[in-house]
Amino acid sequence: MPKLHTLMLNDAHSQEDLETVIQAFDNSLYEMVKDGFFVL
Repeated sequence: MPKLHTLMLNDAHSQEDLETVIQAFDNSLYEMVKDGFFVL
């Protein structure tokens, strides 16, 4: 299912892993808004 984007986290992931994912998501949203993909 290539169009299905999932996120899997479990106890094997560290707090640093989670913070990395959150930062990447935040950066992606910022870039999308900056480029006019959608308006918040």
